[in-house]
Amino acid sequence: MPWPPRVCAHPLPASLPPSAAFLAGDIRTKASLEPLGCIGDLAWYCVRFACWAFNYDTPTHASAIAHEVNAEGVPISATGTVCFTGGRIATFDCGFTTAFRQWAEVAGTTGSISLDDFCIARSSEECEYKLTKAAGPVDHHRRIAGEYTTVSVLGCNQEAAMFETLSGLALAGERDPFWEKVTLQTQAGVDALMASIATGKGEKVPLKPLGCGFD
Repeated sequence: MPWPPRVCAHPLPASLPPSAAFLAGDIRTKASLEPLGCIGDLAWYCVRFACWAFNYDTPTHASAIAHEVNAEGVPISATGTVCFTGGRIATFDCGFTTAFRQWAEVAGTTGSISLDDFCIARSSEECEYKLTKAAGPVDHHRRIAGEYTTVSVLGCNQEAAMFETLSGLALAGERDPFWEKVTLQTQAGVDALMASIATGKGEKVPLKPLGCGFD
């Protein structure tokens, strides 16, 4: 990246379109089936994206506020922050109360990378991201100018890649410590977000040790 990644921030909105049927009957709104609600479903992607952006470092703390909770106590709208060492942070907004969104941005001191399909791609064969550099006001602040580049990536079927990796490990009878660590750090981030929501004040909660020799 052409800018210091340690100062990056990540606004990460992810939401599913609301409907009466979804809010009343989907398992993600049921305390007995998915008590983590939008945090367990959507914030999971946000935490994983942030870990990816920061070279899969493990977060140190997390905080979140549930703006809307249903009758069963399940969060259906929330915002949060995930903190890393060196002053690096990720912020997100997720829920089941707005139109479908899934955009993400990695921002540094001299540029940013953005994409609008970080959960589910529009195509199984191609996706893209946008690179913005040196953007800012010109002509006495009457317009914005900068370097804007759209980059296409081919052969990026994420579901196929997931099954290829899983089946390859199963056939070889091997374990991959990388994916074990990534899974644990993502879940630890989600657990810290839920613990923060439970405080009712959005307090910053430290992540629990990953265990399994990954700390």
